[in-house]
Amino acid sequence: MQGESRDTEAQEPAEAGFALMQSERLGPLRLGLPAGQVLKALGKPYEKSECEVWAADGAEHQQWRYPAQGIVLGMIAEGAGNVQQIDAITISAPCRFRTTRDMGIGSGRRAVLEAYRKEIAQPSGDSAVGISNDAVIAGSVYGGVVFTIKDNKVTGVFIGAGAE
Repeated sequence: MQGESRDTEAQEPAEAGFALMQSERLGPLRLGLPAGQVLKALGKPYEKSECEVWAADGAEHQQWRYPAQGIVLGMIAEGAGNVQQIDAITISAPCRFRTTRDMGIGSGRRAVLEAYRKEIAQPSGDSAVGISNDAVIAGSVYGGVVFTIKDNKVTGVFIGAGAE
């Protein structure tokens, strides 16, 4: 419907980013994926950071690193006894995972801009403009997908909340 399309395009970058980060995937990975499913998909991480409770949300956070695969996962467990799940995903070379819109390491800057045009904040006083020489932010730094760009090619992809 025409009204729905207009509403989607009129979304604030933060709203669009939250919706995007909840629906986006990188290969088999998505936010909220439980630890058991991560282990089935990727195997045991090469390294796990110490668990740390963040004052900002009171949840327990940990990083799982898969350097040979180019993957770092932010894991979160909220409340005592809760199962860890993915809270943030970062990929770099040699990771070959692609987003649901078929963007990944090596994708061209223009292709990313086209694929995520509706979620990219336009320069109009927004606190987190979505385009710079070294990054494309679909949504906002408060939630969305961030593509790191070098020489007009994607060198990294982050899904999650980069700022509180």
